[in-house]
Amino acid sequence: MDAVQAPMIPVIGEIIRRTPGTISLGQGVVHYGPPPAALDAARAALADRATHEYSDDAGVVPLIERVTAKLRAENGNRNRKSGLTTG
Repeated sequence: MDAVQAPMIPVIGEIIRRTPGTISLGQGVVHYGPPPAALDAARAALADRATHEYSDDAGVVPLIERVTAKLRAENGNRNRKSGLTTG
């Protein structure tokens, strides 16, 4: 059983507990629809073969880079790492 990866939800929960200021985006708000640009990007992604492949546990690097850039530019997130998980 040593080779079996731990479930991600408790792993991420532990990271959040150990990292003050972590913001979890794990729960959406159902009465707000996505912005039109997000819908357009989702439609484009469906046509990209890489969208349907498994990624490394560390995540999709270009996506993490874009989210990090957005958080820095729009949210003032300067001295923190960004991470994205499945789910």
